[in-house]
Amino acid sequence: MAWVAGLAFPDFENFADPNTASLELMTRIGGGALTAFFTAAYIAGSFASAITSQASVSRILFAMGRDGQLPKVVFARLHPRFRTPWIAVLIVGVVGLLGAIFIPLDIAASVISFGALVAFSFVNLAVIKHYVIDGKQRAGLAILKYIVAPAIGFALSVWLWTSLVQPTFTYGLIWLGVGVVILLVITRFFTRKPPVMDLAESDDLKIEG
Repeated sequence: MAWVAGLAFPDFENFADPNTASLELMTRIGGGALTAFFTAAYIAGSFASAITSQASVSRILFAMGRDGQLPKVVFARLHPRFRTPWIAVLIVGVVGLLGAIFIPLDIAASVISFGALVAFSFVNLAVIKHYVIDGKQRAGLAILKYIVAPAIGFALSVWLWTSLVQPTFTYGLIWLGVGVVILLVITRFFTRKPPVMDLAESDDLKIEG
């Protein structure tokens, strides 16, 4: 797709705005009709993506509330009629709306990248911890699978960190700090193990409603 787009718009450095480059590309290829169709499809896709994200995130919050990782009185409540985590749905919707209004798009995208890179980094480190340190698998093919491969993955994640802009680290570290505070509270300053989240669906929880 990138190659075909390059053929259609080889002078890509002349985009009026890089954030609307796809719209300019559609205008050059198909004129007003294709631009209108593309805009409608893009809005519909964005709307569907937002609904899907809101539904899935609210159910993760419900599972965390049900298992004691977040306040149960707020996040573990189900609607008496629809059997959906309605409070979590409203919270996700409000946070998303406020973010769309007050947070610039580039900052929001960078913060999402921050969270993803944190997850990717620790997943690779967890492989080494689980298989090499705890499982003692340090010979033969295990060296390649459980040391070399995750080490490369971790190094690439660290390299990608360098592409993030400075405000990303400010917002990302604030977000990370909030998570650490919550962890300290639910573990009573690490005097007990954190509750394990069970992502299995509750018998009373409906996916749609």
